[in-house]
Amino acid sequence: MAKIPRKKYNYEDYQEILKLLEKLITNKSMTSSDEYAQIHTKVTNYFVTHFDEEQEFMEKFNSPGVEQHISKHNQFLKKLALLDSNSKLKVSTKRERLCYEISDWLINHELNTDITYLEDITNRLIECK
Repeated sequence: MAKIPRKKYNYEDYQEILKLLEKLITNKSMTSSDEYAQIHTKVTNYFVTHFDEEQEFMEKFNSPGVEQHISKHNQFLKKLALLDSNSKLKVSTKRERLCYEISDWLINHELNTDITYLEDITNRLIECK
């Protein structure tokens, strides 16, 4: 029976993004484009890595709806890229929108959508016992 790789899929995985979100929320005076760009890059890199690992995991267990799930990941990454590339927005506005996008993703995708596929995999692993 295949084992779930615990190192990749646990709550510690979310500590990095939560720390970045906290930095964005608490630094309301952020006006430096360079400072924002550094955090935005770290956020994007986090999600790219997280999504790659998640997609690999889903494919390994033949989870239903993998293509639609990957599409949602790509749409989210596109939102992040568009936010960063919008030169008309002030840094403070970008910071607020980035906070919103991260929070929205964590609440609506991670806690709703991802739970569904994890439950499916867990149920199939239990049935194999």
